[in-house]
Amino acid sequence: LSVGATRTLCAALASQDSLTMLDLGHNQLGPEGVEAVCDAAIHNSRILTLGLASVGMRDQGAKFMADVVRVNCTITELYLNSNGIEREGTTELADALIFNNRSQIKGLYMFGNDMGEGVSELHKLLQEAPEAEENVPLSADYALAFLMGTHPRLGAASCCRTLA
Repeated sequence: LSVGATRTLCAALASQDSLTMLDLGHNQLGPEGVEAVCDAAIHNSRILTLGLASVGMRDQGAKFMADVVRVNCTITELYLNSNGIEREGTTELADALIFNNRSQIKGLYMFGNDMGEGVSELHKLLQEAPEAEENVPLSADYALAFLMGTHPRLGAASCCRTLA
């Protein structure tokens, strides 16, 4: 999809009230296309799953997604795998999750991003669920799946898995 086509699609989606899953993965949307998707998703109360794996998001797109995470209370799963998200984007997303205490996100999938020191920002969420840290080796700055299904605030004790 081109950025223009993405904008057209997202304009139509803004008024869509029956769509619960949107997967635009593996389209080279880049940060501009991701911004269009985020503009449509930010106040959407129906989309539960948003797939944006391998869309060329980078840190700039992750910032747009963080804006969605800060206010959207219905999305339960985000697929952001292989997007060139590094420390800055990871930090923005972690801060957004901490900020939105009504978030319903139970799965944030970030495999294939070089998150670097941004992974340490995800530790802030684990501080709310120290028992989960026993199962969570967050020292690696590669391939992280952040699953919040058992987090005390976001679900019931966060579970992070680092996968090679």
